[in-house]
Amino acid sequence: MIAVATYIYDDVETLDFSGPCTVFSYANKNSGKTLFQNYTFSDNKKEVRTQNDITITADHFIDNMPSFDVLLIPGGPGSRKEINNKKIINLILKTASDKKFIISVCTGALLMAKAGLLNNSVAPTHRAAAAELAAIDQTIKFSDELPFIYDEKRLYIQTSGVLTGITGALFFVKQKFGAGLAEKIYKHMYCDKVSLNTF
Repeated sequence: MIAVATYIYDDVETLDFSGPCTVFSYANKNSGKTLFQNYTFSDNKKEVRTQNDITITADHFIDNMPSFDVLLIPGGPGSRKEINNKKIINLILKTASDKKFIISVCTGALLMAKAGLLNNSVAPTHRAAAAELAAIDQTIKFSDELPFIYDEKRLYIQTSGVLTGITGALFFVKQKFGAGLAEKIYKHMYCDKVSLNTF
């Protein structure tokens, strides 16, 4: 079983973490097995308010959270404040040092950059944060052409915008459990007959 620990904070983007967590829960449903276990954690607040005006209750605090295999770092306006949070930056560094996997969504890239994990790399994030990413580390080359980057050596997936967190999570499932399961989840989550032209 793969334990996924999701960091939540004030002004986080709800879909940045709910999308990937939905993918992982559907992996369980579509396989008939407990392949993933999701839990959330915060710095020191039991309840956080997302940028979408939704209150989320954290399962754990960062100082006493259970062990995990994957660290999920969502983005949102609050990420600009979180880059100065030493606790989460240190956890990102420790996760990388321990050779555990990190999935970073959208402006979660700012925290990854602050931890020094994106240096000398191509990194997608929300295009509105490109200048902020460069201000943290000028060696990072911003890309708005790729939905995500998979760095096999550094063990992370960095996705671009909000919806691409789902894409990155589907890719992770494919890497771990095969294309067949990822395809089942995709069909479970998406309606092939719907396109942007429908609206």
